Amino acid sequence: MTLSQLITTIWYKYDKSTDVPTSGSEDYTLITAFLNDAVEAWGNAAHEDNIRWRELFTTLTSASTGTKTTTASTASYVCPDDFVDISSFVEVDSVEYAYVKADDVMAVLATDSSKKVFWLTRNSTTGKWWINISPTPTESSLTIEYSYYKTPTQLTTGTSIIGMKKPYFAVYHVLAALLEDERPDLAQVYSQKAVALMNAMLIDNEIPPAGQSFKLRDIAYESTGDAFGK
Repeated sequence: MTLSQLITTIWYKYDKSTDVPTSGSEDYTLITAFLNDAVEAWGNAAHEDNIRWRELFTTLTSASTGTKTTTASTASYVCPDDFVDISSFVEVDSVEYAYVKADDVMAVLATDSSKKVFWLTRNSTTGKWWINISPTPTESSLTIEYSYYKTPTQLTTGTSIIGMKKPYFAVYHVLAALLEDERPDLAQVYSQKAVALMNAMLIDNEIPPAGQSFKLRDIAYESTGDAFGK
């Protein structure tokens, strides 16, 4: 659902009117703020329950920011603005670099300085994350690629799309906030609906898609029939 669709849905339920607030109006601004509060609540729920929402995994290719190609003799590359954590190998021109902790880099490279590794660092002033690659690339314009977990996207324009799987969580969250003072009984009903949808999303997030499982395929067995120990 887009921001415009969300505001329309909320206003129908709240005001029982088709005279939906327009961009720039006080009601539009207030509802948008409450919707973004719901987005934050959704994102924070993942932190509290120590999970990662599937909807928030993306790739560097899809990002609008972040360094996507190498520069010769440069080892560090800035991550996208919405970067939270890495979720894959780093690939440079389709060559994989394995993750090592920043405090293990010296020990790892001391045993094998040619080992292809990467580690994360963060600028404490700007808050930006950086991917550090070793060995340092010797060529420019090589493609960098990786998957990462991102922060939830705030709703800013009418066409902004809310990221959560069940957007009615945000609808009920906002209705509960709007009705808190004038109809606390109804606000409680909407709050309970929001909690129920949050719990449903948490459960859905832990269940694999239809026809899939979280078990890794045994590629060797599928291709040659070999199994462990044979």
